[in-house]
Amino acid sequence: MKNIVSPFALMLVCLTQFWFSCATTPSDNQTETKAKVDTLAFTPVKNYFVNNTLDSSGLFVVNSNENRLALFGMATVMGPNGKPTEYNAETQTLLAYILPETDTATDIIPLRVERIDSNTLQFCCRITRGDSAMSYRIRPFSAIIIEKQAQQQIRFLEVAE
Repeated sequence: MKNIVSPFALMLVCLTQFWFSCATTPSDNQTETKAKVDTLAFTPVKNYFVNNTLDSSGLFVVNSNENRLALFGMATVMGPNGKPTEYNAETQTLLAYILPETDTATDIIPLRVERIDSNTLQFCCRITRGDSAMSYRIRPFSAIIIEKQAQQQIRFLEVAE
């Protein structure tokens, strides 16, 4: 029995050594360098609705109260969190992504705002859609507030996370 254990143990040690010698770690020049992406803080907008007079959809960048009121109405509800999110057009920018009217349950979840380069921001969201039609129609949107930036090109990215 001693002879059987000894060759088995020797084979196990050899296989383990072979396994770990084949698992290599990439050296510094082999590693893939990802460009560092800076993310900006944002505040999700709550208790607003899209005005039914708005015909267009897509990404909207709002830098004034007049533009905000043209896109959105405020929906105050009772309770401690019932007031619409405050927006100061002098120091903040409102980013909104609005989809066309639909009868499918749709959620647009804001994930992050990335600074791609010195003059490009990217608003990243996840969009989830229901399977069946509802008995009413909705106008899905997601809106966030960021600190006002110097003139920036802003684009939207749907992320599948």
